[in-house]
Amino acid sequence: HSKFANMSISEEDAVRAVQEGLRVGSVRHQVAVYRGSSPQQCFNTANLALKLSSQDMGGVVGLDLAGDETDFPNAAYIDCMRHAKHAGLNVTVHSGEFNTTQADDVRSAVFSMHADRVGHGYAAAQDPQLLIELRQRGVHLEACPNSALRHGPWALKAIKSFKNQVLFGLNTDDPAPLFGNTTAEADEAIVEGLNFSREDIHGAYEAAFRARFGARDVTSLMTSLAEGAS
Repeated sequence: HSKFANMSISEEDAVRAVQEGLRVGSVRHQVAVYRGSSPQQCFNTANLALKLSSQDMGGVVGLDLAGDETDFPNAAYIDCMRHAKHAGLNVTVHSGEFNTTQADDVRSAVFSMHADRVGHGYAAAQDPQLLIELRQRGVHLEACPNSALRHGPWALKAIKSFKNQVLFGLNTDDPAPLFGNTTAEADEAIVEGLNFSREDIHGAYEAAFRARFGARDVTSLMTSLAEGAS
């Protein structure tokens, strides 16, 4: 329901609207919205992001490689992500989510693709030396407790191992029905079951804030926005 428009639509229509928007936008701008497109399409998307990059509110601040890393591994996109990083974009790469054998994917995301952040990264917990290297390089891991719960105990154990070893935040992933309609509160309850204290949870949120790609001086940004609105 929108109070602004004084109208309502069904949940099904809302999802269909997003699907149609993605379809129309993909055709109009020649941007694929899923992993599995060609390396050239990745370069096209990276160059579009660079063209529109800005620290202004709503500006493009980074490039993300997300989605099906099992069927579409990192190798095809290494040159593209390095190009984006060297040209000035922040980079995040979805790696190491689905099974314990994907530590090398996390390693390639960091050392070959120069990712600033890694989506999930649970497989890194299988490689103690990799955890040390992630910490030394200041790479942030985007942990998602609810989706990790769906993968099984090994993924939750990995998140538990991140505590005091690497920089990581707590994220809802996509909070849609596919991922269990999760919330930040629900994710906090999951990690409390992993013996996270309230201080641990607060520290994870602080780490995520420090790893943001947007404006570093948030106070000045908010002040300028308020002045522009007045």
